[in-house]
Amino acid sequence: MNFFSELKRRNVYKVAVAYAVVAWLLIQAASIFFPAFDAPPWVMKIFIIVIIFGFPVALIFSWAFEITPEGIKREEDVAPNESITHKTGRKLVRITIALAVVAAGLLTFQFLRQKIARTAGAAATSAPLTASIATNAVDQKSVAVLAFANLSDEKGNESFADSVSEELLNVLGKVPGLKVTARTSAFHFKGKDTPVPEIARQLGVAYVVEGSVRRSGEKVRIAAQLIKAADGFQVWSDDFNRDLKDIFAVQAEIAGLIAKNLELKLGIKKNQTAPNPEAYQLYLEAVRLWGMRNAASLDRAEQLLQRAIALQPDFARADAAMGLVLSTRSSELGADPMAGEGRALNEHALQWAEQALALDPDLAEGYAAKGNVLENLGRWTECKEAYRRSIELDPNFASGHQWYARNLSEEGYIDQAMVEMKRAVELDPLAPRILDNYAGYLIWLEKYPEALEILDQVLAIQPSSPQALCFKGIALVKAGRAEEGRSILETLTRQPDQPELTPVSLAEAFLATGQRSEAEALLQHPPAENFYRGLLLCALGRGEEAVPLLKPVVSIYRDIILWTFQELMPRESPEFQRKLAEWGMTESWQRAETWRKKNLPKKAP
Repeated sequence: MNFFSELKRRNVYKVAVAYAVVAWLLIQAASIFFPAFDAPPWVMKIFIIVIIFGFPVALIFSWAFEITPEGIKREEDVAPNESITHKTGRKLVRITIALAVVAAGLLTFQFLRQKIARTAGAAATSAPLTASIATNAVDQKSVAVLAFANLSDEKGNESFADSVSEELLNVLGKVPGLKVTARTSAFHFKGKDTPVPEIARQLGVAYVVEGSVRRSGEKVRIAAQLIKAADGFQVWSDDFNRDLKDIFAVQAEIAGLIAKNLELKLGIKKNQTAPNPEAYQLYLEAVRLWGMRNAASLDRAEQLLQRAIALQPDFARADAAMGLVLSTRSSELGADPMAGEGRALNEHALQWAEQALALDPDLAEGYAAKGNVLENLGRWTECKEAYRRSIELDPNFASGHQWYARNLSEEGYIDQAMVEMKRAVELDPLAPRILDNYAGYLIWLEKYPEALEILDQVLAIQPSSPQALCFKGIALVKAGRAEEGRSILETLTRQPDQPELTPVSLAEAFLATGQRSEAEALLQHPPAENFYRGLLLCALGRGEEAVPLLKPVVSIYRDIILWTFQELMPRESPEFQRKLAEWGMTESWQRAETWRKKNLPKKAP
């Protein structure tokens, strides 16, 4: 009997096939169950290696031994007339077929599960939350860092897990050539069971980073993985066990590995001082509160930053954040930045911004804070330079693009402003404040259907957002749907936190629906600010009376004059033209008028 016939008689071929089927089944099962039990990536690698080395062992065993009714015996100890290898072979074939059916079923289950997830993602495109925004094709060098899961025994470590994700996002944001989604949008999916392909579709990225953090005393374990959104393929994964004091170093290490897998280089400075962990936690919470843009949140943010700076006096990012908080408070108060409390806030904010830049001359947030202050103070050229430098240092800073857009539109450069505003949306596509500002720009361009679509998206995220509701009312009135707009605006006027634009637009809605007396009645309880009282008078056709009240003491008022309610302005009034010159707005007004005549011929004066 030749060698190959003997292999067949001893069922070596059948064992080889059976082993391959069992191995395939085990690997498929492990790929499902290991992640469910948070097994580190190396466990799967070792599991596959063991299976591979087990293959020749199984073949040697089938050659050297035979299963008999009395048990396992060496092949040479079994007489030819007592051998039952033919019966064993038939059983092995039946078992192999059964296991192959199970393995095929498992493979089918995984395929259908992925297909259902993709279908669910596609179906979600009709939801208000995912209203389309006209952007370019997905950049293949783009990534979103999702909030890492907190696997610590103490739920109080939730903010610590978030801080790991946020710092990783910050470090990746410094990688040249890499688009990184901003925190507001990336963290929108925290605690939600949204498939990775759908997350990537909504955020407009090619890759997603997700992971987990487990903290025990002064020890930290971080697991991270980089996933290609198109097919769910895990490009890279690893886990890191470190001391708490080394947490910032490991975040930089993870960012470097991600950049390497995307064929990019990490663009961070060496020997950069790591912030105090407690100070960093306070800083992150302060930045989150600053993003809410209301008096209470800004007060609380300032308090947290004071504590962070007390813990680490050389914490440049905290200094820059303090500049942002104080300059934003000045804008939100509507106070004159050149006098009284408004001037004091801005001068203080400028000191913090310059202190941050003295500590770190390449800090994008420092230049953004400085630009915000200079804009409040009407120092337009310096402001523009600061914003440009901020964007150069951190192209992924969405708020930097948003503020630069505002600066451009306030000078009448609406086309350039739209470029920057669209970039802000691409970087932070689910941030309500960026989205409703973008909708405002679309209203200026008279693209009302697109503006309403974006505002519905904002209201899906924040159903009671006063600014989004106000903008929606404005868009409806300007689009000729005055009854719908009036309904929204009338409801909004009963809320204590209504935007001060509300009565102005409501007056327009009343007039559009033939309710002149109701519009005039709004003067019985006029807005508190002179500027908005002036706008209300303009809406009622009393422009000459309004002109002295329209001084743009806050930079955003310039946009309102140039774009939001430009049709209400008393264009032919010599006094209005004289005031434009006094306010330094003559050239801006002329640029805006020229743009309107060219692009909105039906609305040109």
